[in-house]
Amino acid sequence: VLTVTKSGTGGGIVTSAPPGISCGSDCTETYLHGDSVTLTATPDGTSTFTGWSDPGCPGTGTCVVTMDANKTVNAEFTRITYNLHVDRTLTGGASGSVTSSPAGITCGVDCDQVYDSGTSVELTAAADPGSRFVSWSGCDSVAGSVCTVNMTTAKTATVTFIKLWTLTVTTNGATQTTVQSDPSGINCDPTCTATFDHGQVVTLTRSAGGLFTGWSGACTGNAETCVVTMDGDKTVTATWL
Repeated sequence: VLTVTKSGTGGGIVTSAPPGISCGSDCTETYLHGDSVTLTATPDGTSTFTGWSDPGCPGTGTCVVTMDANKTVNAEFTRITYNLHVDRTLTGGASGSVTSSPAGITCGVDCDQVYDSGTSVELTAAADPGSRFVSWSGCDSVAGSVCTVNMTTAKTATVTFIKLWTLTVTTNGATQTTVQSDPSGINCDPTCTATFDHGQVVTLTRSAGGLFTGWSGACTGNAETCVVTMDGDKTVTATWL
């Protein structure tokens, strides 16, 4: 009787010539005394064949067994693994983290993990307060803040977070006067706030009513508009008599 066993973290099949073993499903076969049996190991698509237990079968080629007694031969298969790395782009001093399913990545602390070939990994981005998730790149698919990576090779996924800054506008003086912003967010009387991305250029436009005496804070002068670049928290006051 010839018996084939399999070990290791990977998968595959062992077949024989003459036929009889397909292990897999059929791992034993009876042969005549003196028969020469050739065993061939074929790994599956996520594994490699790493060798035989029979000392007469070095390496990873075929194994020829002479049947002069009952024999057992083990074939070892090893799962192929690949590293997944997460890069964070933190625009304007933003902050945020990424976690993975299956577990292994908690980035910023741990941004690398080795996964078996064929594993589908979901990366979830979470912006910290005062920051905003922007985008993923290097993913096989993206749904909102979730990046899915199929581990068919070593891969890098890049997440971008951007810092949010607060713009506070106060209107002083005449009633029925307002300040509005482009992009939208500010529509103000007497005090209002909105958050904008780092580097965002915000144009504030005052209403035409009353006697306008000027802008102060992040803007100066008495023009109809005030332009603010959001590279920090900013305060603007618009004053009418």
